[in-house]
Amino acid sequence: MQKARTNRWTYAAAAAAVLLFLAFLTWLYVFLQPATWHYYTDDISTRFLAKDVKPQLVLWEKAAPLRGDFHAPANDIQEPAVSPDGTKMVLTRGLSSGNADLFMARWDGTSWGMSEPLRALNSKFNECSPAFSHDGQYLFFSTDRPGGMGGYDVWVSHWDGAEFAWPQPLGRMVNSPFDETAPQASADGKKVYFSSNRPKTLLMKDDDALSLKELRKKYEGADYDIYAADRGSKNMAVERAMSILYSLRQGALSDPAVMEKLGGSKDTEAAVGRALAWLAQNQEADGSWSMLKSKGAAGHDVAATSCALLA
Repeated sequence: MQKARTNRWTYAAAAAAVLLFLAFLTWLYVFLQPATWHYYTDDISTRFLAKDVKPQLVLWEKAAPLRGDFHAPANDIQEPAVSPDGTKMVLTRGLSSGNADLFMARWDGTSWGMSEPLRALNSKFNECSPAFSHDGQYLFFSTDRPGGMGGYDVWVSHWDGAEFAWPQPLGRMVNSPFDETAPQASADGKKVYFSSNRPKTLLMKDDDALSLKELRKKYEGADYDIYAADRGSKNMAVERAMSILYSLRQGALSDPAVMEKLGGSKDTEAAVGRALAWLAQNQEADGSWSMLKSKGAAGHDVAATSCALLA
């Protein structure tokens, strides 16, 4: 009897100990709240408890080539940029051949369509490094075409509802006589980031007398750094207008090879020079041109002046 009584007390003590331990674990769970130990975050602004969000894949799957013409031989496709709404992809093709162009493919809801050239943006020079603005309405890219400050410059094109329209350089507030590449707009649209090999110090006074080719040769070998430019609408508008009016011909005239690509030569430039000289010699004191004095019909001096100023 004594042994049976002892066993009952032993079992009761063991059960009590187990209950106390389970109670302690319950209290510990409630106190520490393990459900708050796991969360989803982008380490910037998003942070949600794992219990409050739907489970989702967090690992990248194995990469696979896209359907369509994205991996066809000899296309030399690089630098894909996808619009914020996911419906457009702009990419660079032909960079290794020395005449890179920009192409765009559209997402139809299930797959990407064939890429088509952006004809308003492409030229006989290199267009590369596409990047969308935060709202998808502008496309930034880098090009060595005439019209910029020299070398590679950052240009921008506006989406007109059907296509990206004729582009414009960002001007001297962003571009320089050196190379500006790989533009990227900030999330709020107030800055543009880019890479440039411009000198880190101010140019010397003697540099003003150097040609573009001489200036680039003097500072050849400078490494690339990241720059940021704030968006200033007034300055940008002025710079774009100046580039469109004057920089294209200045860039073409500075390099015979560029002139030849644009269909010009020394003879054509000499003809242009003679024509401009004739216009200057025949301009009236009030700034107009007379049709009558050039054996034309009277009463059309406004049209004559407009054509002369256009030239």
